[in-house]
Amino acid sequence: MLISNLKGGLGNQLFIYSFIYTLAKNISTSFSFDLSSYNFNLGKSLEIDKVNIVLSEVDKKMLSEFRYNSLSTIHEKLKRKLGIKIYKGNIILEDKFDEITFKKEIKYNKNYYFDGYWQNIKYFLSDYEKLNKKFQINKDFIGNNYLYLLNLINSDVNSIAIHIRKSDYLNKKNFKIYENLSDSYYNNAINYFMEKLKKNKIYIFTDDNKWVNQNLILKNAIFVSKYNLNTIEEFSLMSNFKNIILSNSTFSLWASLLNNYNEKQIVVPKKWFKNNNEKKTSKLFTKQMVILEN
Repeated sequence: MLISNLKGGLGNQLFIYSFIYTLAKNISTSFSFDLSSYNFNLGKSLEIDKVNIVLSEVDKKMLSEFRYNSLSTIHEKLKRKLGIKIYKGNIILEDKFDEITFKKEIKYNKNYYFDGYWQNIKYFLSDYEKLNKKFQINKDFIGNNYLYLLNLINSDVNSIAIHIRKSDYLNKKNFKIYENLSDSYYNNAINYFMEKLKKNKIYIFTDDNKWVNQNLILKNAIFVSKYNLNTIEEFSLMSNFKNIILSNSTFSLWASLLNNYNEKQIVVPKKWFKNNNEKKTSKLFTKQMVILEN
């Protein structure tokens, strides 16, 4: 069995699931997930359970082979803050993983624990169509506001979605990792579509309405936050646009990957990360994406 540490926000959850699903399929074994990050409320919320998949959580006895158990949320947070060892052994880390070597050396009577974000679309391209179907929103999480907006979007294929993520990207940890996208990138991306599309509405997906109003030149804009959608509804809604302007976030990246338009137009920022940007983005971008300076 393959066991994967599920962590991070929805975009990372989708990367992790896609990686372990495809690997398990290729070697004909089962897989399950360590949900400790969500069971102990260590930051982001579990969202992937709201799409059409069966999320299998690893048995606690089996998990104890790899992970030191925590007594409480406070205990788990304290371990992380103090850097106390979490794992016991036999852990396959992302930066040490080589798929060819693993397939050659795997022993089918053993369990393996994978820890990483696995942000590389090449890991799962062979199963893209199956994953696309699995990652559609479960109808139980759809509300009337979602259906109203979806109807508006489907009635106007020239509509544009723009994702702007600021709040947590400005904290000390993330600021060292991700580029802080400027207003020039977003305005240039908007102008790119304005030159191609005569009439359009712009739907704003953001966690910082104030920044948008102060920095972007917008006409005929709709702030999606006004409709009080949940996270999975916003994500699913964004994936229905033919035209999307991405932030440097896996949330909007995955929305664009799950977009089913044959002639979709996806704009992405050239500088996504502050370090090793070109190497990392080569694992995220598709040939169809339009890359703009930022």
